[in-house]
Amino acid sequence: MNTKEKISILSLNIYFDDKSGEVRYPQIISFLKNHHFDIICLQEVTDSFLTLLNSCPRLSSEYGQRIYGEGRYRNIIISKLSSLNKGIINLPSQLSRQAPFIDIKVSKQLLRIYSVHLESCLDDEQIRLAQLDHLYQKYFEDGINFILCGDMNFGDEDSESTTSANLYHDHSNGDKTYTFDVENNALASSTRFPDEPSRRLDRFLSNLEIESKNYNVHRSNFSDHYAISIDLFL
Repeated sequence: MNTKEKISILSLNIYFDDKSGEVRYPQIISFLKNHHFDIICLQEVTDSFLTLLNSCPRLSSEYGQRIYGEGRYRNIIISKLSSLNKGIINLPSQLSRQAPFIDIKVSKQLLRIYSVHLESCLDDEQIRLAQLDHLYQKYFEDGINFILCGDMNFGDEDSESTTSANLYHDHSNGDKTYTFDVENNALASSTRFPDEPSRRLDRFLSNLEIESKNYNVHRSNFSDHYAISIDLFL
């Protein structure tokens, strides 16, 4: 009998403000050290945060596989699992958005992990849809099944959610907990657009059905987004 292999993934938009990060960044590093994820996908990572991350001996030794995006704040992936390939995809964007990725082999299956941060303004619906389509089309070019991990910048009531459901499997497993919670997270309240409501902005989206369990929203207020995690079984 074939036994599926489990991989655990965390995604978190850390919020790029270095000033408040003087307090928040060490809290995030402590959170990462005290949990046991195979792969960590982060968004809005600054040089200051990277310096702190790279100075942590435990995280440096355990997460030897790394890919960093470019720019003033960027997406990154750090992994305990060996990668067969890694790279960066430029997305259609007015903000130079990129999606770094790693390819891993799990139970003889190849899987690509992306760390994504889609266009952020409320009226950027068409750009977000173009970005989702661009990433999906890479599957037909490369033939590698994939999962998007990150800040999608649309909620369950937004039209992108309905449209993306035609392409992607959402691994919240029916959990609609807000990850951008303006009522209960002071940082989210301070960074939201005028009249922006609480929404589930952060997601795991795959191009095929992958068995997933233990989806979790970590309601820690060290960012304006809550971290999310999932166990995948392949």
